[in-house]
Amino acid sequence: MGKIGEMSEGFVVVDGSPTISVVLVVKDEESIAQSLTELRPQLEQFGAPCIVVDASQGRLQHIEREFDWVTWIEFDQPLGRRYTISHQRNIGVRASTTNLVAFCDAGGRPGSDWLLHLLDACGKAEVVCGPVLSLDQPPRPAVNLIEDDTPVYLVCSANMALHRSAFDKIGGFNEALDHAEDIDFGWRVLEAGFKVEPVPAAIMYMRWGDYKEQRRRNYRYGRSMPILWAEHPNRVFEYWRRYPDSIFYSSWIVVAPLAALLCLVSPLFPSAWLALLIIPIAKNRRSQRPFENLISKLTYGWGSIRTIPRALGVLLGLRPNRHGR
Repeated sequence: MGKIGEMSEGFVVVDGSPTISVVLVVKDEESIAQSLTELRPQLEQFGAPCIVVDASQGRLQHIEREFDWVTWIEFDQPLGRRYTISHQRNIGVRASTTNLVAFCDAGGRPGSDWLLHLLDACGKAEVVCGPVLSLDQPPRPAVNLIEDDTPVYLVCSANMALHRSAFDKIGGFNEALDHAEDIDFGWRVLEAGFKVEPVPAAIMYMRWGDYKEQRRRNYRYGRSMPILWAEHPNRVFEYWRRYPDSIFYSSWIVVAPLAALLCLVSPLFPSAWLALLIIPIAKNRRSQRPFENLISKLTYGWGSIRTIPRALGVLLGLRPNRHGR
């Protein structure tokens, strides 16, 4: 692991060169303009190059022209692929010339000294993650808001930095995944024997969008999880223990036909099935939108169910899903 050198004329250097780049991937998010504006002072402080990998097919050229100090890479989506986040992240890292790379999502707003805190933490671990706090009203739950010395279980690339050596060792992000490629990346980093540590002071703020956008996001992530479990079967039960919602809602939906059929025997069966939802409603009773949250989680469960056949194919080795395997 490279050692970060002293500050020299406002730049953090290793062997005389800036040591970190910041990569953003974008498709049609106009909010990247605000991210770049707020990132610039910190980038200039450390002489950090900024790379944007853009899949908008020219729709963001007006922003590219405005931020001419950014290295802007036009990305052509592969035929048949709608989501290419992992492809773009890999291109951004491989285009960098520094031994450390940080990620910020389009729309992310870095907190004070965000980059400084990530740089400092990279002297202790190969991959580090800061918390992502919601700017929505009411606010969404924070991501990776965990204390020092608590291992990061789910990597979030909206606020992450890594050593290029770790990235190269595991082959980068899994381009077969549409979503949750950062969670898969973090698990493979751990499997390779590297450290993944939290950086509580490196705060990133994010506006996640309205209820409709959150529901779409939950569906996409629901679809991704069975694939991840098939790729990492040794982590399935630990994941379910930490996040029981990930299996509760899909199981509740799967039981629906049986509950309807048992109605012929006794109305108590479908009543008991419906009553199970009292648990999550009670759990989220203090939420300002408990029923919206419930629908979003059921959407997550439905997404998971729809991907089970593909996940079984991956688990049984009948179809590839990682790096052409």
